[in-house]
Amino acid sequence: MPAPNKRRRSRPAAYADVELELTRLTFRNYTPSVLLGNIAAISATLMMATQYADFWLWKLTWVMIVICCARTWYAFAFDERRSPQLTLHAARRQQRIWATVTILFSACMAACALYTFARHESIAESICIMGIFALTSAMSSRMTVQPRVLRNCGLIMLGSLAAALLLYADPLLARAGAMVCLFYAVIHSSAIDTKFEIAVEHLRLQHKLRELAERDPLTGLANRRHFEARLAGMCAEAQTFAVLYLDLDRFKRVNDAFGHPVGDVLLQRVGERISGLIRSSDLLARLGGDEFAILQHPVASEEHAQTLAARINRELALPFEIAGHQVEVGSSIGIRMASAKDCDPSRLLNQADQALYRVKQAGGGGFRIGEFQN
Repeated sequence: MPAPNKRRRSRPAAYADVELELTRLTFRNYTPSVLLGNIAAISATLMMATQYADFWLWKLTWVMIVICCARTWYAFAFDERRSPQLTLHAARRQQRIWATVTILFSACMAACALYTFARHESIAESICIMGIFALTSAMSSRMTVQPRVLRNCGLIMLGSLAAALLLYADPLLARAGAMVCLFYAVIHSSAIDTKFEIAVEHLRLQHKLRELAERDPLTGLANRRHFEARLAGMCAEAQTFAVLYLDLDRFKRVNDAFGHPVGDVLLQRVGERISGLIRSSDLLARLGGDEFAILQHPVASEEHAQTLAARINRELALPFEIAGHQVEVGSSIGIRMASAKDCDPSRLLNQADQALYRVKQAGGGGFRIGEFQN
């Protein structure tokens, strides 16, 4: 019997689809909050160490300073790297660093509470109580890609505070304080979980709306908006590609002879056939009516675009069996090559359309390369 796989998954699959967006939300406005938190923590420990001239409190203060400097550097470093090109690998590395410094910071606050209560310094005890409750409140209000980390940090600080009260405080105050810490720990965990779930659902809804806005409802292909955005993006990146502008021949006759429901199914079948001929790197879109367009990328020469156009023409010339009817159409294709020196989105699409129009004028069923025009 094979040994069970004990390897832990690096990230739960429950929200892997929105992990990048969650990472960006985690670090949005992160730098100001880190600076304020660091200043408050260092100031409080410095004042206590100075007031009581305590050797171990000074040691703890210097540890806090080192950790706070690491948090500050990390906040600024991520701020510089935050961009739409953030990769999943980089995002997870940032999450690990964030989790480490956050847990260390919480552990320092917990140690501070235990030590000050052991010293029976009432002012220091009050400062620690206020600091721990302020930090847990701040954590509850923040978005995070790792809610478990914030829950554990809150439990570390509130648990140490409750332990310090039970060990060193007056019995009545100890019991009351421990109950308050327990109550606040439950509220803290619940708030973090609720905020995380709301953020995940919100991001998924955004994804769904964005997908609906960029998809043709009939065929499920990309729509004109998505196609033009992708075309503009490829031109901005100065890539070499081909634009194939396609129109069905005799489509109006199909609608007139068999009705629009058959015509709609025909458009779906056409999309399926073309999708089977292109690569995963190419983009097929329905621009409207019986017009389709393809971004062929990468493409080495005009011959590659012509080869694809010829295959599409042959495939679409074959009959379609729809609702008991044998439906025959053809296709006409205009092609326009793009390069780093010649890549204006609207002009490329227009010239491919003009090449398509000339194929139509010649009787259809073929393809033509569009020529550069000033």
